Amino acid sequence: MLIGRLNWIESWYGNLRSDNFQIQRNPGMKNGQS
Repeated sequence: MLIGRLNWIESWYGNLRSDNFQIQRNPGMKNGQS
């Protein structure tokens, strides 16, 4: 259970970081969609 939780947090944190990275590279892209 703990391992599954760590994997979930790791994938969520990885997605969060990649999202922030994309926003920093393309600020207009995300703002235009929302």
